[in-house]
Amino acid sequence: MQRVTVQRRNVEFKWFTGRANGIVAQVRTPVHVSEAYDPTEDSEQPPKLEYEAIWDTGTSTSIISAKVVEDLDLKPIGIVEVETPTGSRQANSYLVNVRLPHGVEIGKITVVCTGVLSSADAIIGMDIITLGDFALTNCEGKTVFSFRFPSLVIIDFGDERTVINPPRLVLRSDDIPQEPEET
Repeated sequence: MQRVTVQRRNVEFKWFTGRANGIVAQVRTPVHVSEAYDPTEDSEQPPKLEYEAIWDTGTSTSIISAKVVEDLDLKPIGIVEVETPTGSRQANSYLVNVRLPHGVEIGKITVVCTGVLSSADAIIGMDIITLGDFALTNCEGKTVFSFRFPSLVIIDFGDERTVINPPRLVLRSDDIPQEPEET
């Protein structure tokens, strides 16, 4: 992953990029989770523990597993109704800080715990994804994922300024191999 922090128009932004050696079915990154705190205060910060997260544009609110709740001894701040593919149910909500790769920190965000997650301990939902710019490409059979925080520009692959025109291949008749003449 790459990280860059740049000052642009008096807005500091950070980004990271992950690259896979093939096409991936899930975007996964490490994340650090802690109980909520204000990073601008000089007080001692709570412990941050690392977990694996799946990025999911089909999830509106980010999710943590029961393991994260237990590891960090988090206390619920409320109960919310959660819609799942199998129906709706109630789940505890928690106020946490989530640190994405390379120091992209999302502070004081409400997440829900739906119990045990099958293949990761966190799901990054649209509540976090919509705070920045998110791009996923699969050029040349390799998945590349980038996230920039905060959002700075509109990315429109259909905009003529962002469309990359492939070079034109022009063949001249003398470039085309000829069948050998029979004698």
